[in-house]
This record gives sequence, C-alpha cells and structure tokens, in this order.
Amino acid sequence: TGDDGLAFVTYFQPEAPGALSPFGPFSSPNHTYSNDCEATLTNIFISGGSADGIRLAGATNVSIDGVQIVAKPIGVQIDSAVAGGQIGWTYLASRHISLRNISIRDCGVGLLVHSENVGLAAAGYHRDSLLNGSYTDFDVSISDVSIANSSQYQLYAENCSGFTVQGLLASESMGGLVLKQVSDFLLADVHATLARC
Repeated sequence: TGDDGLAFVTYFQPEAPGALSPFGPFSSPNHTYSNDCEATLTNIFISGGSADGIRLAGATNVSIDGVQIVAKPIGVQIDSAVAGGQIGWTYLASRHISLRNISIRDCGVGLLVHSENVGLAAAGYHRDSLLNGSYTDFDVSISDVSIANSSQYQLYAENCSGFTVQGLLASESMGGLVLKQVSDFLLADVHATLARC
C-alpha cells in the first residue's frame, strides 16, 4: 500500500493546532502535547508496500522493541522538515525515542535519519524553532539492529544531531553508511559489509 507500516507523525502548527488545523487532529504546537506520544510497541512484522516500514516525525516518548521489516523502500525513517517546495508539511525532530531489536531486510534504505528544508527556517519561516533546535536536535536511541540486502544504503544520516546507534550488523548491501553534516551522533559496535558486484 501507499501508507507506512507504522507511523507516528505529528505536524507542527503553532497557530492553529488540533481540529483548527488544516491537518485535523494530527497537529500540535510543540512536543509536550503531541498526538503521537507515550507509546510502547513490541513484536511487529511489516512487509511490502510502497511507503516506509516505520516513520517517526514529531513524535515524543515512543518505545519500539522487536520489529521485522521486509521489502520496503525505507526500513525506518526518522525525520523533520519545514514545508516548502515538494514538502507539504512542517514537523519537528522526534524526542525520547527508543528502537531495539530491529531486523530490516530487502529495503532500499535501511535507516534514514535527516531534516529537510531547514534553510527555509533560517530565512525566517519558523526561525525561532530553528534557533532552539526543534528541527535538527533529535533524541533517538537505536540498538541491536540488523540490516541485510539494502539496494541503496544501510544507514543514511544528514543534517541532524542527537542519535545513538549501538549494535548494528549490516551486510550484503549495495551502499554502506553515509553521515553528512551530523553532530552528537554515536555509532558503536558496528559491523558492516557491502555486497559483491
């Protein structure tokens, strides 16, 4: 299908949150009152379809333990963005997120973590939120992850901070680990091999 297998997405709408927003109940003025918060999920299987396996955007206090993701364009995507261009919504960096015991197989990208269009915020749109790190300062812990047979990248991270990835086993993938403009980003106990062409 065209929907994510598991999605925790809350749009950022400081002026008209909730039902007053054009995005209905899935918008919030901040992290504290986010719709997608205080959730614990275990033992999930996600397979097939044209969207992400797991998507986290503007989420708070979410714990996921024990997931198998197979044959998705992106296994797990954790992102933030400022609306503009091809991006229709604004959403903040997710905070207090824990993912453990994750298996990702036969996906385009295993783990994708990034923020987009933050240049628009620097130009004045939601500038205060940019200055206090609302778009770029994540708080995400990922541990005990296996990624196999990715057609693009095992891990791709860009323009973000506040990630810990511990215990990553990545194998038989066309692309490896890519880190661009990241800070406060810990990779530990990582074993990665590429597919032979």
